[in-house]
Amino acid sequence: MSVKETYNSGDIESLLSDNSKQIIEEFLTYYGKSSQANMRTNVYRLLYDELSEEEVSNLTFEDYLKIFPDGDRTLSSQESYRHSFFRFIYAFNYLLEPEGFEKRFIKEKERRSFKKTTKSKDKSTDLNTRKVLTLEELTSIQKVIEINSTKLDTLKMQFCWLAIFELGLDVDELRRNVTCKNFSNGKLQVEGMSYNLDEKFHYMFEKIRESDTSYDGFWSLNDILQKLGKFAHLERKLLPSMVKQTRKAYMVTCGNCGNQYTNLSSNWLSINNRIVCIECGEALKKN
Repeated sequence: MSVKETYNSGDIESLLSDNSKQIIEEFLTYYGKSSQANMRTNVYRLLYDELSEEEVSNLTFEDYLKIFPDGDRTLSSQESYRHSFFRFIYAFNYLLEPEGFEKRFIKEKERRSFKKTTKSKDKSTDLNTRKVLTLEELTSIQKVIEINSTKLDTLKMQFCWLAIFELGLDVDELRRNVTCKNFSNGKLQVEGMSYNLDEKFHYMFEKIRESDTSYDGFWSLNDILQKLGKFAHLERKLLPSMVKQTRKAYMVTCGNCGNQYTNLSSNWLSINNRIVCIECGEALKKN
């Protein structure tokens, strides 16, 4: 490879052998993305400007000594990149003539020092840290919510989801204060608000009243939601705080009345190609 006056990464890469390209790419996998461009540039400069070599495997200990005659001196950050490349090609047996490098490096020790970077987990997609349910998880839960059932456990799961996710009740309020006493004539009365409930929940409250228990509320909210998560085949525990955070993330404000509703399509209508809440939509359709 002849030395050019002007350095260009594309030009140099086109001159490198396929074997050299593969070795360099493997070397870069041991460094984070933020460092890879700088590392690549320094390796190219090493091969092109300083050693005029297009085949990495042909490098020798003599080439190393040209760049690093004094192995004890402190290296700049740019020099350390090139030094690491020499360590790498020796440690992983990429050299045709490795003799002499044993004077500076212990192969097994150098090999252990190279550890591939693990991709940092994205908090928006890592299920173990993400507090908001994914759309796939929401879809799975919705299938359970839409089941027609007279089983008390199923109705409790559906009601607790409705109370937090759709009605926006406070978690502690639901757990401590919502009981059969809050429900009458098809309406749930909570904190001065009145909510019309589906008939299946009328049946649920009747069954709760009939049960032999000293407390007819939802003190076992955590257990109820964990059951819901299992029914929906989630890969993690469904917690009350998770439902609350998901509601916040999926809330949409109606531009007409300013009220907020979850983004379920059943909460919204399109009027003249504008999305408004169902109540505003029905009123505007009448007008």
